[in-house]
Amino acid sequence: MIDYHIHLERGSFNREWLAKFVETGKARAIEEFGIVEHLYLFKEASHLLYQNDHVIKKQNESIYDYLDFLAKAKEEFNLKIGLEVDYIESRESEIRDFAANFDVDFLIGSVHYLGEWAFDLSKNWPRNDYEAIYIEYYKTLLKLARSNIFDVLGHPGNIAYFGYGPSKEVEDRIVKNFYEELAKENIVLEINAGGLYRPAKRIFPEKKWFKTIKELNIDITVSSDAHDPDDVGYEINNEVIPALQGAGFTHLIGFEKRNKQFKPIKVHK
Repeated sequence: MIDYHIHLERGSFNREWLAKFVETGKARAIEEFGIVEHLYLFKEASHLLYQNDHVIKKQNESIYDYLDFLAKAKEEFNLKIGLEVDYIESRESEIRDFAANFDVDFLIGSVHYLGEWAFDLSKNWPRNDYEAIYIEYYKTLLKLARSNIFDVLGHPGNIAYFGYGPSKEVEDRIVKNFYEELAKENIVLEINAGGLYRPAKRIFPEKKWFKTIKELNIDITVSSDAHDPDDVGYEINNEVIPALQGAGFTHLIGFEKRNKQFKPIKVHK
């Protein structure tokens, strides 16, 4: 099984810290590890990001040190090397040019901002017009997919990170329309179990959408969104994979140098 969204940022880029993630993953039947870091960690990417307090205090690493470390560790630990990139529409051209410079296996495009508002950083939303927020969020996800910059669309649905949202009827209408439009694009959808151990307590996207995603022939990958070793592989084999199989999925997508690799779903008891 694979886990294609793992962050090392709470430790150092060294073998001992990485090995802790791999050890936990292997205990949960993870065989291939997609290591990504948020672009906001890297000094070289400062021009691509909103310079808020959250970003500025973390922007201390070099992307070259990160990629060099993972290149050396790749074979030993069966890693795939990635980056998680905040999609900002006004900086789309700069993001495209920057990302083209680096030899990675895959790029995750994620939406954490609507305008300059980081909606998953504060429990106290400054806005309560939930329907308008959800419409704006899912429109931004589609812009990300249509940019053709990224291989993977990260944690779709994380607008619900803190549990805020419109009525289920309204949310379902917005989300259904989103998937119908997304099916026209060539991007892999991430099934992210990390929402289960965050305030939302739900997979991004929710399991009820798995059948729709399958019927629309949207390719998927799976991840834990781990930031700590204990979270690698979290509920992937216990909850995510059985639900995907129940929806009719037989394979997942991995990557090598930006090329898709088809991974049969394995049942792990």
